[in-house]
Amino acid sequence: MEREKEAVEHEALPEALIRTPRMQIRRFAQSEWLRLLAYLQDEGIADSFPEGAYTEQRLRDMAADPYLHALVSEEDGEVMGHVFCRPGAQPLTGELGVGIRSDYRRHGYASEAFRALLGHSFGELGLHRLTVTCPPENLALRALLEKTGMRMEGFFRQSLPTVDGEWKDECVYALLRDEWRVQERLLEMKETELAEPTFISENADIALTDNEMQQQEEELTEPQPAPPEFDPNVPQVTLAIGEAGGAGPFAPVLPPLGESVKPESSAESVAVFGTVVSVQRAAEPDPLGGLIEQRIDGVPFLLRRPHDFNWLAPFGLVFRVWDRQDSGNIAFGLKIEDQQVFVKYAGAATADYEGHPIDAVRRLQQGANAYEILEHPTLVRLLDHFETEDGYAMLFEWAEGELLRRDDSPSSPISRFRRLPIEERIDAVERILDFHAHVEAFGYVAIDFYDGSLIYDFERKQITVCDIDFYSPAPYTNEMGRMWGSTRFMSPEEYELGAVIDSRTNVYGMGAMAFCLLGSETDRSRERWEAGQALFELATRAVSPDRSERWETVAELLEAWRAAR
Repeated sequence: MEREKEAVEHEALPEALIRTPRMQIRRFAQSEWLRLLAYLQDEGIADSFPEGAYTEQRLRDMAADPYLHALVSEEDGEVMGHVFCRPGAQPLTGELGVGIRSDYRRHGYASEAFRALLGHSFGELGLHRLTVTCPPENLALRALLEKTGMRMEGFFRQSLPTVDGEWKDECVYALLRDEWRVQERLLEMKETELAEPTFISENADIALTDNEMQQQEEELTEPQPAPPEFDPNVPQVTLAIGEAGGAGPFAPVLPPLGESVKPESSAESVAVFGTVVSVQRAAEPDPLGGLIEQRIDGVPFLLRRPHDFNWLAPFGLVFRVWDRQDSGNIAFGLKIEDQQVFVKYAGAATADYEGHPIDAVRRLQQGANAYEILEHPTLVRLLDHFETEDGYAMLFEWAEGELLRRDDSPSSPISRFRRLPIEERIDAVERILDFHAHVEAFGYVAIDFYDGSLIYDFERKQITVCDIDFYSPAPYTNEMGRMWGSTRFMSPEEYELGAVIDSRTNVYGMGAMAFCLLGSETDRSRERWEAGQALFELATRAVSPDRSERWETVAELLEAWRAAR
């Protein structure tokens, strides 16, 4: 043992293939087979190497594997993990893997190593496509893969044999070189912007960071004003970026309805892509607060900066735009021949979003994975998702119906829904419960679920769940303090930094949803409840502030709900 240790100390170790700020990625030395054995005996590591018994010869063979690399700490020289990159079945493809020693986990080492490996594989090696396989129960690895932009492309049941004669399920994730390039470009944009000086408020003598500029609104509960009517007299132009004008705050030239634009107008052309109204430098007071207006197929919408939407042209005719959302997304309703589709897009500087577009792009990419994994009859159907030159888009089947978001007016969709027969409403609640039991079965938690995520088709009596972009693999840790969502649907742990967000959190959301649709979302009294004593007791237990008093899973709540009916 001592001789082996001495040999390791004196042997010339392999040169680092990749260096990051905290680690180097290099080959194992032949004499490091004992260090490799110690590493393999760490919790969960051997799961990535189903070869069976580890003899000395087997370990020496592994150390000699040209595709297996050690993650070595720059601080103490310890082997804290491994990565591998093997050639795939097709040219210019590769298979990746990563593992981290238990005492080095939860410090960002896996993410740091994996991003470096992606850069090496797509950059230096010039690969076109990379895949990673992992067991579905490895939620930490799945979260890492989705965070780095990988898409789950397959779920294979009992496809992987083990040394014990068992068969295990596996998930297959993949990433293309072009997708990686888009992410890297967005990262560079963000790093450049974060390196800029802090913004100095015009109304204060203190420096404010981006995060301090304005607290995000709790939710968009106010009815959205109708967009201004399209005036055919307003000139429509398409100008190339880089022409006269440059970037800056702009206001549209919008003459009063019925008046034409005067030829001698001093409007200054602005550098933009896409069909937009002619615009000029904002005068005081600026009616749009520094926003600019673009139009697609005559439909106006507001942005902070001009953005290229020409990629939408092949999809059909835009008939509606949803531009006032605090998520950083903008959405379009399109007509394609005799049908309608819904497009959600991230990448533009939207009017009500204070964050960076790159964060909205990442969330939308992760949301696309959730829609694919959680496919269900009650969930709006995702048709496609793809990157554009400057962002990311999801294409959905059009869901007939109206959003049940909060609105106290008698004619609002939620008010009309509450006037429906009680059995019809109970059926809708049960379908929502069934979907979230399905979400739970795939190891996900519902984040930012509220009544604005529900569409009801009054004609077909059909409920549809939409807007699950934030649904994430469980267990999920609250890293925000006050998380995304509506206070009317959020559990206590969704306000607590470091709290675990899990199935009991889902149960709380389902109970809040039941009160919203069958009683009152703010007054959870028996007097306002319309679905009988048995279901009232179930909903009350579900929204208990004490996690231990709730059902452990949505599946248990659903079973009790059906029994009580």
